[in-house]
Formats: sequence, structure tokens, C-alpha cells
Amino acid sequence: MKYTIAKTNSQDEILSGEPLDEGGQAMVMINLKRTNRSNKQFVSISNFPKPKECTWFLIIGNPEKNELLAMKRISFKRYASKNVSICLP
Repeated sequence: MKYTIAKTNSQDEILSGEPLDEGGQAMVMINLKRTNRSNKQFVSISNFPKPKECTWFLIIGNPEKNELLAMKRISFKRYASKNVSICLP
């Protein structure tokens, strides 16, 4: 997993090179890569008769205040790039 954080304006346009402001908007750009060679990941769950493809949850939080900033469900085969917009604490 690799990530970068950039300041954005009210239209979610990235303002590169700008410092992050308290209470401002930011975009977290996440790149995920699976290290195993299998393209599909299935899990067996006793409540479902057929195997289900696994999904991941991306959670961004502030541990100092026990605050959840963003949560997103992600499913991907080998690579994934996701952008999450957050309001900075």
C-alpha cells in the first residue's frame, strides 16, 4: 500500500504544493497491490452456499480523538487505485 495526501478545493480539484490546513479539504490517493499471484480471492462462509470474493475496508481515522474520518469498501483483483476525500481535523 502506498498513499499520498494533497490539499483540494471545494470542487475536489487537487492543489499540488499547497500545505494542508486544519479544517480544510484533502484528497487521500491510495494505491494497493496484492502480493500473491492469484487473481481471485475467495472466502468460504458457512452462511452462504457459494464462495464469495473477499473485499477490504479502507479506514482513515484520528486516533488522538477516536474519530473516524473516512471508510470505504474496496474489492480488487491485483491492483487498485482509490481516491478518498476527507475533511481535515
